[in-house]
Parts: sequence; structure tokens; C-alpha cells
Amino acid sequence: MSQNQTQDTTTRPPLALFADTDGELLEGTPGLSEDFHFHFYFDDGSRELALEVREQLKREATFGFQLPPVRSTPVGPHRFPIWSLWVDRANFAAAALWMMQHHGQHSVLVHPNIDDGYKDHTEHAMWLGKPEALKLEVFRH
Repeated sequence: MSQNQTQDTTTRPPLALFADTDGELLEGTPGLSEDFHFHFYFDDGSRELALEVREQLKREATFGFQLPPVRSTPVGPHRFPIWSLWVDRANFAAAALWMMQHHGQHSVLVHPNIDDGYKDHTEHAMWLGKPEALKLEVFRH
């Protein structure tokens, strides 16, 4: 190795394909709790770039994470298609930093997964990029 080359000494957790407790197929690190969600918003015009960022995450992330399937149509409180990143507490800081550096033009909703969907998506949430309106009526009991 020449003097100008550096060896990558970071370890990337192995990516796996596995089913969560609901039977949904996930990619990433099995066994992590879903303490935090990152919802990466896109539309028809930005879909390709958004999915490139998702693939980049899978190649480069040095933290544990889980990726549920891409949602090509709006789901839950989200008014746009999304892809999501789930991490546990131990991986939150690294995931937040990575997402801050890579979200580009896209809005990303970041929230804890505490058990109160309304508060998790409002009072306890933060945005990277432009905040977007949510369909909060989905949380009415």
C-alpha cells in the first residue's frame, strides 16, 4: 500500500434479508429494535435519485440499520412516497449524521418510535430539509 492510500478499517455490518415480526421483508441488520425512523420523501421526479441514495446507504453505512420495502405510494401519515431507515439507539447518531450529509434535495422526517404515533410524528419529530405536511388524522382513535 502506498503512502497516499489509506486502508478502510471500518467494519460494515453484514446485510441480510429477513422477515420482521409482522412478516415484512427487511434488508439490513437483524435483531435491531426500531427506536428511530427516518422517512426519506420523494416524488416521481426525484424517485431515481432517492433510490440511488438508498443504494449508497446499503454500500457505505458503517452502522446497523433496517430497511423496509420502498413505499411507491403514500402510506400512513405521509403524503409522498417514501423509503425508510430504522435504527436502534446505539446507531442513531451515526445514522443521523449520514442522512444529514446525503439527503440532498429530499425531505426526511426523523422521529422516535415510542408508542404514540401522533406525538412521535409531531412533538418528538425533526426534519432534514423542508418540512412537509402530514396526514395527522390517521392517528385519531
